[in-house]
Amino acid sequence: EVKLTNGLMLDLSAGYSFLFTDDLNYYNNKDSKGKGANDGYWAFGLGLIYSGESGNSDSDSDGLTKNQELELGTNPDVSDTDGDGILDGLELHQYKTNPLEADSDGDGLNDFVEIRDYKTNPNIKDTDEDNLSDGQEVNELKTDPLRSDTDFDGLSDDVEFYTTKTNPSKADTDSDGLNDGEEIERHKSSPTNPDTDEDGLSDGDEVLKYNTKPTIADTDGGGESDKTEVDRGTNPLNPEDDIILDISSPIVLDGVTFATSSSQLTPESERMLIQVLNTLNAHSDLIVEIRGYTDNIGNASSNLQLSQRRANSVRFWIINKGIAANRVSARGYGEQNPIASNSTKEGRRLNRRIEFVKVN
Repeated sequence: EVKLTNGLMLDLSAGYSFLFTDDLNYYNNKDSKGKGANDGYWAFGLGLIYSGESGNSDSDSDGLTKNQELELGTNPDVSDTDGDGILDGLELHQYKTNPLEADSDGDGLNDFVEIRDYKTNPNIKDTDEDNLSDGQEVNELKTDPLRSDTDFDGLSDDVEFYTTKTNPSKADTDSDGLNDGEEIERHKSSPTNPDTDEDGLSDGDEVLKYNTKPTIADTDGGGESDKTEVDRGTNPLNPEDDIILDISSPIVLDGVTFATSSSQLTPESERMLIQVLNTLNAHSDLIVEIRGYTDNIGNASSNLQLSQRRANSVRFWIINKGIAANRVSARGYGEQNPIASNSTKEGRRLNRRIEFVKVN
């Protein structure tokens, strides 16, 4: 058959028929012994076939005429030429996709899947404009191809994938209590390391609980890490409480002074007393005795009483700061155990002292 027009074809045929008899005509093909061929004949045909189909017909019911399909290059006998699940006519008229390509935008997703399952644009490779193709987001990263920031952490999916190396599907990649965007933009900490400064405290605890800096191991610069201060109960934001005393031997508390002939602590005493407090906080099992001493000026009995009152004042100050009373005792020794000569003013000043002594 040779197509002449949409509805008219030229039909050519030829054939040869073999018979089971030699009696079709008056000519005997066989000899006296019955050997020879039976009759047979050739047949030839020439004709026209009219199908009744015009160029405006739609034999595959895809919404395109035969003329349109021939012009587009689609198959007029197949309703879905590219096999993507969408009729050729719908691709052309409704979705504006390519009926010859199952994946019109080349993003790795079938046109029908984009329209039905993901609601993405089958003509745009990157629907949410985050520099990741829809197919890459769906098949590889498991992110939302309709949202440039899938996990709502303040970082676009492509920045997380290419730059920060964080998980674009998880707002807090390192599970430290801070989302990735906050760590990078506000705190300058690492979104992939839960303890950026490696001080033993998670970035989230530093920011949300202790108000320390997650990028500096010793926020107050006092010489002790934030974790050490938190564990021993000192303030990681106050450098003055970082210092603790060496308790291996009795310590004279230089700077702890009193008003003349009084047990009232001077304001200047607090600097040294804070170090005492730090030491007791740092060593939770430490039991100490506060010892008071005087010079030899005046009555010995009065000096003994004064030394006891002064030792008591120091003890009360420590207890008022939260140290258990059973960990601190106080005793006055008066003029006993001088550490310098009482014959000089400087010697007497040195003898008027408070000692901090470990007793356990």
